[in-house]
Amino acid sequence: MAKKYPKTVLLPIVVPYGNYCWDRRESRTCTHFTDECGWDPECDLGIGSLNYDKNKCVPKPKECKSLKEMD
Repeated sequence: MAKKYPKTVLLPIVVPYGNYCWDRRESRTCTHFTDECGWDPECDLGIGSLNYDKNKCVPKPKECKSLKEMD
C-alpha cells in the first residue's frame, strides 16, 4: 500500500557567499531572491524575512546564514 503523506527531503540549494541576498554594491544576487518592481524583497525558499538595510541592500536572514555548507 502506498504512503499518502508528504515526505521530508534534503535538497541542496545554492546561495552566494557573503552576508547579503542582494548587494547592489557588488552586483551579487542570490538566485532565490525576488524583488519585483523594487518593493518587498522575498526569498523563494521562505527562509526568514528580508528587508533593505541603510545601504539599500538586502542582508541574508540569520536562518540562511546558519545553513551548513555541503562537503
